[in-house]
Amino acid sequence: MDWLVFFIFVFLIGFFIGQKFKRKERTKVIYRDTPSQVTSRKNYEYRPQKKFKNSRWEDKHELFWSMMDDGVYIKKKRDGFLLTETENNYYKNLLGWFDKNCHVHCQVSLGQLIDFPEQDGFSDEERRRFFTIFNGMAMDFVLVSRKTKKIVCVIELNDHTHKKEERIERDKKLQKLMESAKIPFMPVTVCNINEWPDIWTVRKEVLPEYQ
Repeated sequence: MDWLVFFIFVFLIGFFIGQKFKRKERTKVIYRDTPSQVTSRKNYEYRPQKKFKNSRWEDKHELFWSMMDDGVYIKKKRDGFLLTETENNYYKNLLGWFDKNCHVHCQVSLGQLIDFPEQDGFSDEERRRFFTIFNGMAMDFVLVSRKTKKIVCVIELNDHTHKKEERIERDKKLQKLMESAKIPFMPVTVCNINEWPDIWTVRKEVLPEYQ
């Protein structure tokens, strides 16, 4: 009986000691030297953050070069032709009618024909903004006297696009500008491109000195 009690006592002591060692093993942190993984890296070209342009406030030179540097897409108008087919046909007619007395120029900016000089009552800002309204307008044909080198008449060839609301407004502005600058002006519809335009009478009506 004493041997049995002794055996049980020894067994219990061994059991508790074993449990204590197991808990210590669980709390140990094992560090292992593992080889680092080599990741492949791609070289990307650095691109600075894009600046948003505001044409209303940004300096025009800065705006121009910024857009050019950004690769703005620009192409030739009318595939490189200066005139449309209808305009070209009328140009040939004008040369046949007036080449002896006049030079015939095409697509002339209105800013080359009229000026808005400095004057009282209008600020520089108003003058600049007013100039931008008409400077972009291109006159279809400008007939210039070979003798005097002065403008004889400006001809605007009107097709179906001139029936649009924005074109009607543009034509009203153009007519008013020509009257104010005293430049002989003659609108011609495309259906009349084979009819001789009486530019000399138009000039006399606007410029009495040519009576």
